[in-house]
Amino acid sequence: MPLFQIQVERQYLASITTNLTPIYEKYLHFFGNPAIQANILEINEEQFQGEFTRALFVDILGYTAKPQPDFNLIREKKNETDSKSADAAILINNLTVGVIELKDHKTQDLKKIESQAFGYKNNHKNCRYVVTSNFEKLRFYIENAVDFIDFDLFHLTFEDFKRLWLCLSYESIAKDLPLEIKKQSLSSEDVITKQL
Repeated sequence: MPLFQIQVERQYLASITTNLTPIYEKYLHFFGNPAIQANILEINEEQFQGEFTRALFVDILGYTAKPQPDFNLIREKKNETDSKSADAAILINNLTVGVIELKDHKTQDLKKIESQAFGYKNNHKNCRYVVTSNFEKLRFYIENAVDFIDFDLFHLTFEDFKRLWLCLSYESIAKDLPLEIKKQSLSSEDVITKQL
């Protein structure tokens, strides 16, 4: 089953009030630029982690990175139970609600870093969102590793970008919209199943 039921997702996509056109243009200027894409494919994880986090999560998706006041995005977030740390974490009311695990382009199969990312998630009691990426592809999970959404960051159409915004913008995560959409999708599936 997909992460979201199509009809439920469409309703939420239609309810986006933010003007995404200038944000999408900014997105294309960076992630859609063939010269930047070529450099991303050659750069290693450590060299690009910070820039990637800033370019996507701060400049595009509306997060505020530490050390800015009222930050909601932090790099190298230590687990609550041990000294291991995710590459970045999303905070809401100072609680870790999402972890981000990044690898460079040599990691083609994002499934290979799933257990590492969920190891971080499982060590933050309020965490429900997981993001993995190799800087070209991005995978988004809610609560478990069974269902997810893949995004090709180098080739997002405007509709794909709206979906990325719905899943990962600070505006959406702060309202817990992705979890709400997932719950409504499951309820909708139950209704359809009962009708059959």
